[in-house]
Amino acid sequence: MRKALLVILIIGIITGYFSCSSPNEISADIDFVYWVIENIDRNFWLNPEEASVFLSFTLSYKGNLGFAGDIEKLRVESFDTAWEIPANYLELDPGNQTIELPSLTSKKRDSNMNSIAIGNYKFTLTLTNGNKSEYTFLVPAPGSTSTNGYSFVYSEDYIGSTSGGITALGRADITSSNIDYTNNTIEFSFDCDSITSNGWIFFYNNVNKYIGKTPQFKNSNNSINNFINNGVNIYSSNNSITLTNSEITFESGYSFDNITKYVFGLTDGKQYSPTVTYDCVSLTGITAF
Repeated sequence: MRKALLVILIIGIITGYFSCSSPNEISADIDFVYWVIENIDRNFWLNPEEASVFLSFTLSYKGNLGFAGDIEKLRVESFDTAWEIPANYLELDPGNQTIELPSLTSKKRDSNMNSIAIGNYKFTLTLTNGNKSEYTFLVPAPGSTSTNGYSFVYSEDYIGSTSGGITALGRADITSSNIDYTNNTIEFSFDCDSITSNGWIFFYNNVNKYIGKTPQFKNSNNSINNFINNGVNIYSSNNSITLTNSEITFESGYSFDNITKYVFGLTDGKQYSPTVTYDCVSLTGITAF
């Protein structure tokens, strides 16, 4: 099971649950699926993960569920893999009527879990009163709203056959980095996939503790923030970032002098422009300046 994913990618795992709902009252019909394909360098984790490619789902439903104990199980099926998820691994939010799943991985193409299927996914939610809800949802290819004929995505670590596959959103390739503790400035140069639309930079101290982050590369108006390429665009090569202390939001008790390491997070999203949203994320490992 994965650890928490910084600020934007938190995976909750409930280890105990109780239900006092009447069996005749509980109901749930899945009506939408939110998803993110994640390509994560193993050195991002304090305890390196086996996998590098994850698929995260959150289900929206209509109905009446009071507790996770109202759910018996959730079955998820792609064209080549099935996952049976007990209720105690699901995070239920009755107020927002959502069910968050633990991130899925697959050993179908390689034992190191560097790929996962895209295309149609079938969800079967079984409640403790025996009622079931089924929902089929299309997970598209990175940077697209369809599969474009591809059947799986894979990361830079994948070494199997790529026939029928497409690369996940690539991790940032940092070509240079510099931190100036006198003037409180940071400079980066980096290359990225052509489908990259947005991103963040996260900062860590010398014991790999997260201490702060930049704003998104794009603001809510879909404009590029001035600290990247002078606010012009995001390119596939030779991107330049210049940060000052004021452009970093720090966790309580930390300041610029505590920064020693960083992580680049990138997203797709051009397919949804002008809306600032995404369904693919990549994260580099924790890297020292």
